[in-house]
Amino acid sequence: MVSLLRNFTSNSGGRFFDDSARMDDSRTMLDPILATEDDDSFRPLRTVPAFSLHLLISSCISLTGIILAATWEDSRRCEAYFIMLYLRAAFWIVTYLFDHIVRAHHEKLRLNGYHDFHRATDQHKSVPLQIVSLWNTFLLAIQTLIQHYYGDAFGEKCIAVGLLSPIIYITAFSGLETVVLCIVNGSYIAAVRRFNRTASPPDALQDNRGFAGGSLGLTQRGLSTAELLEKQADLIKYLKDHNLKLNQKIMQMNAQTIAQYTPRRPRGAIPSVIVQQFPIRMSTHSETPLQSNNSKLYSPPSLMEDGSHFRPIFAIALLSVHLFLAILIVSAGTVASLASWPEADASSVYFVIIYLRIAYWLVTYAIHERNKTEYVRLAEPDFDHYRALTVYRKAPLQIATLWNVILLTVQNQVRYLFPYEHQGTGGDVAGQPNADRLSSSASVSAAGGALNPAITPQVFVIVVCALELVVLLCFYVPLARTLIEIRRAEGHGKVTDLRYRRMTDTELAEQPLEWQLERQAILIKRLRTERDHLQCEAKSLGVDLCG
Repeated sequence: MVSLLRNFTSNSGGRFFDDSARMDDSRTMLDPILATEDDDSFRPLRTVPAFSLHLLISSCISLTGIILAATWEDSRRCEAYFIMLYLRAAFWIVTYLFDHIVRAHHEKLRLNGYHDFHRATDQHKSVPLQIVSLWNTFLLAIQTLIQHYYGDAFGEKCIAVGLLSPIIYITAFSGLETVVLCIVNGSYIAAVRRFNRTASPPDALQDNRGFAGGSLGLTQRGLSTAELLEKQADLIKYLKDHNLKLNQKIMQMNAQTIAQYTPRRPRGAIPSVIVQQFPIRMSTHSETPLQSNNSKLYSPPSLMEDGSHFRPIFAIALLSVHLFLAILIVSAGTVASLASWPEADASSVYFVIIYLRIAYWLVTYAIHERNKTEYVRLAEPDFDHYRALTVYRKAPLQIATLWNVILLTVQNQVRYLFPYEHQGTGGDVAGQPNADRLSSSASVSAAGGALNPAITPQVFVIVVCALELVVLLCFYVPLARTLIEIRRAEGHGKVTDLRYRRMTDTELAEQPLEWQLERQAILIKRLRTERDHLQCEAKSLGVDLCG
């Protein structure tokens, strides 16, 4: 049985502390993670109240939009519309905090050994934040289209009664979002309730892969974490061996396919070399049976693909693409603003930049998802770097989304920056006897509602994007420096080359127990995902999975 913890009662491994101090440290470090105050091994996942509250807030916002659209006077419909925009921005902040809390609960669950449920709900728990972020991005795009299309008639259209009025469409969007969140949050709550009712032991202690399972049966203080680490190390070894066997079966089936399609040559004929392309796939993470899980160095299999290793050059390329787009938006806006392009309406630059930001957010999301699969390859060879780079990897999408929320929030103030004659909630609207009074109040509102009358819309949005670029650089500079260091370490010997390096038991044991559990959890998730892909491929080829 493989253990990832050193023996704290021995004097081996170059220890310089006395036995008593070492034992005290070990008791402190090995406080049980799985045990509760009643020595109960199962801790329920308490995220149902958070998801219920999130759904309640979304319902309240949709109901507020309906009330505002149905009860407020026509002259205040524009005000109601911007109140909904403020509520949307506040709802994103609440959702972001909610997502952080839920992730913390799921991370504790994963460190407690429940990898299957964590993997099953990994995307599910992130959907609410993605939905709210996407909805706010769409609202920003629609608000910009309305402002761009109506121009100086925006104040009149804003108070118009009809299905296409701004307050109606934003209420409809919020209602649709609530319906989607009702389905997502409801299914998540049902899954969590089933999981809590089952109260099963951690995955590594279940009898689901040929090992004797049963309950934990851990009564001595401090041994639960140690046994969990040991069991999960066995599970990792089992998954690697299982994936390797699946690879071998798939390769054998591919070899039979090659032999079947290779034409037979007649007797006495000179053999010729026939080159055919066949999809021979192999796991990118499995190790050969001769490779030890604890060895620091190993010779990679000859058939292993390079795609299994972390590619710092590829990560730097993704970083460069994203940074280039951010710089391009600021540069294009600055050049167009200085050149007064277009001459007919220089404020059109504002709309162009907002449209570019919508596309920029979509590209940022795609890069974020691609980085997630790339950086996870760094977890096994160098977990310290993986943990250190996690914040920098997640920052671009969070920053881009936050900046879109900021732009959505200030739309009521930005509209006063445009050189329009009618900026307010009224104007010369037919059928309204008090149109002149509304126009007069609109002028007063325009004078006092603007962020700064001397600032043009294009200058404002360029400054906002430039501030975003500065914040991005604060994260990208240390990230690029670390990636370059990793790249320089490749090809200078196996001791520093991450393509061949594996952490030893001593290096692993020197890390905090939470880090060890997190590292194992990441490996188990990756290996199980790989196993699922291999099993699907094996079934498509007719490979016997029971043999």
